[in-house]
Amino acid sequence: MSELKHYGEFIHELTKEEVESWWNSIIEVPEEAFTNHWKYKLKKDGKEIPFNWAIYQLANRKGWQLQEIKSNYYNRANFSQMFDFDISEDLKADKPDWDALSQLYKRIKNKPLFQAYVNYGNYILQQCDIDSYKCRMAISKGHEPMVVLGMKAVYCFSISNSGELVAFIVSTKYAKELNHPFKQKVDNFKGVDKMSLLYFKVDKWEQIPKEVFIEHLKYTKLQYESIKNSRRVTWNSDAKTTSNALKVVMFKNLNAETTLQDISLQQAHDSFISTSNVEEWEWYKQLKKYSEAMIKIHSRAEVFGYSSYEELNTHLRELVNNPNEDFLQRYLFESSNGISTIRQQLITHSARVKIRNLVEAKFSLLNEILKSKDKHFVYRKVMELIGENKYSIVYRFLRAIFPYHFTSIDAPGWFKQLNLKLSKDYNFNLHENNQIDRNWEIIGSVVSEDIYKTQIFFWKLVNDTLIQEPSNDDTESSSNQNNNTMDLNQILYGAPGTGKTYATKKIAVEIIDEMKYDENDRDTILERYNTLVKSRQIVFTTFHQSLSYEDFIEGIKPVSLDENVIYEVKDGIFKDLCTLAKNEKKNYRTVSNEIYTPPFEDAWNALIEKVQNSIEKEGQLNLKTKSGGTIYVTSVSNQGNLIFKPVGTKTKDYTVSFNRAKKLFKELPNFREIKNIDKEFREVIGGSNSTAYWSVLNEIFDWNSKNSRMEVLEHPHKINKFVIIIDEINRGNVSSIFGELITLIEEDKRQGIVNEIGETLELILPYSRDKFSVPDNLYIIGTMNTADRSVEALDTALRRRFSFFEVNPNPNIIPKYSNIEGIDLVAILKTINDRIEILADKDHKIGHSYFLGINTIEDLKDTFQNGILPLLAEYFYGDFGKIGLVLGNEFVRASTQKATLAKDFNYGDDISQFTEKKIFELIEPEFWTLESFTSIYE
Repeated sequence: MSELKHYGEFIHELTKEEVESWWNSIIEVPEEAFTNHWKYKLKKDGKEIPFNWAIYQLANRKGWQLQEIKSNYYNRANFSQMFDFDISEDLKADKPDWDALSQLYKRIKNKPLFQAYVNYGNYILQQCDIDSYKCRMAISKGHEPMVVLGMKAVYCFSISNSGELVAFIVSTKYAKELNHPFKQKVDNFKGVDKMSLLYFKVDKWEQIPKEVFIEHLKYTKLQYESIKNSRRVTWNSDAKTTSNALKVVMFKNLNAETTLQDISLQQAHDSFISTSNVEEWEWYKQLKKYSEAMIKIHSRAEVFGYSSYEELNTHLRELVNNPNEDFLQRYLFESSNGISTIRQQLITHSARVKIRNLVEAKFSLLNEILKSKDKHFVYRKVMELIGENKYSIVYRFLRAIFPYHFTSIDAPGWFKQLNLKLSKDYNFNLHENNQIDRNWEIIGSVVSEDIYKTQIFFWKLVNDTLIQEPSNDDTESSSNQNNNTMDLNQILYGAPGTGKTYATKKIAVEIIDEMKYDENDRDTILERYNTLVKSRQIVFTTFHQSLSYEDFIEGIKPVSLDENVIYEVKDGIFKDLCTLAKNEKKNYRTVSNEIYTPPFEDAWNALIEKVQNSIEKEGQLNLKTKSGGTIYVTSVSNQGNLIFKPVGTKTKDYTVSFNRAKKLFKELPNFREIKNIDKEFREVIGGSNSTAYWSVLNEIFDWNSKNSRMEVLEHPHKINKFVIIIDEINRGNVSSIFGELITLIEEDKRQGIVNEIGETLELILPYSRDKFSVPDNLYIIGTMNTADRSVEALDTALRRRFSFFEVNPNPNIIPKYSNIEGIDLVAILKTINDRIEILADKDHKIGHSYFLGINTIEDLKDTFQNGILPLLAEYFYGDFGKIGLVLGNEFVRASTQKATLAKDFNYGDDISQFTEKKIFELIEPEFWTLESFTSIYE
């Protein structure tokens, strides 16, 4: 690295060709660059890159070292002017800016007037199409908020003891000649005689002469035209009076009252970050790991794309250093995937197969998703990919790609809870009308140094009880686990003795009771389980090789009647339980008559259609005012808002916006009874043309009244759930036992769930000819022994219709059930399993249940003799030598067996290998001692 260079020296040694070549070579910008240098960006040819990061990268490319640089006015201006770049600015403000604006706002007495000042300012910014970077907003030392273009203040709000003033840039001639009772003073710009600031002292916005707005718009445009093409803005953007907070409020047309109360949200955020060891939480580590992997995949896809799903997977595995990772499994299918836990919206196994087939046949769709920077586009495409309304999963996927734009709240229902929390506790009322943009609005409300900590903070806001690291069930969208939204079909698998059967009983009880039980409270769980078995809400069965369809579903069975044998169709175990579950659903519904009122959006769309039809026929739509007059709707804006023209005046058109009208609709359901609509409307939406808004609301409520209707609604009460436990599910011939009903057990094929063509799936049974379906209040839990060789032939249809959960040996349970002195049963189990995993595999480990209830050395000997040794012999196919490698020479002895072979036969090779052979045999239990067992692990 060469010697340290100053910024000015550095840029003067560059050539345009070098800068152009460097700019075109930039392929990937790390997401943290946009976080750490968020304010200003270099912009050219549709590409935007953070200014500071870009300059340091350019210096590195040249092999130069720079002194610390600042993204200040002079540095940006010099670079952009020398090398033909534009500068863009993000509309954000830091805490000191918000504090300053908040202090100013407290001094303002006429707050509705200030809100009208903000609203009109936003209108001017839009009408003149002003670039935020070319516009400065400031709060002068005299506490005067203002909009500055070039060296001129073009729009001001002044605070005085006698009242508030509003100032507009107009021609000097107009300012001097205007004779108006509310005209307060005229300020001329130094050295300029064409433009002046004209001040009005008013109580209400309507007191300002209408022609002033026309004059103001004209001269604001003139002033902006004089500076907008210059790359060197002619004011110091870093002046102490600059207010980025005022710029955010005015450019976004925010409600000042609510926005400025949001500062306490930042304080709550900072307190949580400083007092919680979030970086130590496993959730945080996984969230950061898999989000940053996705960011890198997204960046690469933007430039190069991926040629195949295999190439995408290879890149993911490299990023997370795991050769077994799978992209779809990680980001779409898996429940606890590092981003969040979403169990109630888990994609079914049949749907997963369809998605994989779609990706294989049309990989371009996934490429489109990964390339796009448009969050709304990605949302639509992911919905297209999964083919289901799994909103939580789609938002979770979006958050992985765009972590800097989303909170950790993915589920729409929980996101509404966050909105309510923000509104109630922090007076933070959102202005966007969809979850994607609202996430961005919320994230932008706090200054964050670590987006993953901030995401967790917003989850904490919804879950006030979260004071330490959440378990998997505490992460996004899984807090509803107390409502027991478990998978309808699940299989617990693991080695023998891991407690799978007990676990199924616990899960079954929790499903039916919709509550969690303490795992160690076995007596309570088993007592409750036995009660539910008696009430037939739980059925336990075991699959075996001779079990058939006729036993499980239905079949023809012989029946003795009057000493004669006849044959009847008898229901099997599964069909019988399905019938009980269906009857439960039939008997627990009530109905009521309720009035259905269409939502505001429907009424607004109907009004838009009416306006458009009237404009085609008559050129306008006439609406009645509260006083009985008439106003005209002349057009619909590109944003879907209504444009009005007052009757009999020459004043400008004005707008009624969808968002403001909706807010009035919500807050003032009895608006027709209001006497002073101007006052009441201002309290809800700030400054507005109350006459026009009243006319629109009048139309909305009339339409709603005509389109409301009485509906008969069903209200389901709590419906009892049923569980069938199938032990050793892999030992039966699943295809034969389930037959054609294997399709009906899928989650999206159950009775009570409407499929994509609007029908509940039913089949005709072969014996009874009855229509049959599987209800959605029936759960199937299976167990599977991984040491059983029948696992290898497990039916594919079963694999893709069940969720699989591994149950591992848990040595930590053993001490609670053992009192043997001198023998460490935990160490025995761990040592045995470590050795089995090396000699066989992890599926052949030994479960902890073999060591439960052992209180004496005789109990331990009995367990080894009748449980563990036969199991090991089966694992190793009678090879006692391998058993010796597991247990040691206290349990297996070696000896040499000699034999005399036929001497008159010529074998041809050296036969000494056969005449003396090493064999292994088990040592008899009577020779086992305490030392025998401790020798296993010592």
